Amino acid sequence: MSNPIYTHSNYRLNLTRYWQQFYPLWKIPIGYHVHHIKPKSLFKDKDDPRMHHPRNLIALHPDDHISIHKLRGDSWLQGKFLLIAGMKPSAATRKKMSEAQSGTRNARYGVHVTDQIRLKMSKAHWYYKRAVLVCP
Repeated sequence: MSNPIYTHSNYRLNLTRYWQQFYPLWKIPIGYHVHHIKPKSLFKDKDDPRMHHPRNLIALHPDDHISIHKLRGDSWLQGKFLLIAGMKPSAATRKKMSEAQSGTRNARYGVHVTDQIRLKMSKAHWYYKRAVLVCP
């Protein structure tokens, strides 16, 4: 019996190996992200070989990757999408999320917000909400 060409842990390599069967010089473009079409959190068995199979992977520009997660309603924290929309985090996950934003680990720790900064943030938020509601 031959070894499978796809690994369970290195999904970037899986995607590259798949496309190199057809285009031998193919590589994931520098800076691109590999996105799981069906989110990893939706697989009940974490050892499911379909999770990191090339049919479940796509190479995306970072802006497109972020857009997909935002449109899907995933939760965003410190540069990473943590929760898939509609998924309820466990108590342990909620505790980790809380700890990740507490004390010195919080990017805003020790930053004093003046009334002038609050006004700028409020205006920026208003313009953002207006743009989202007005633009299709």
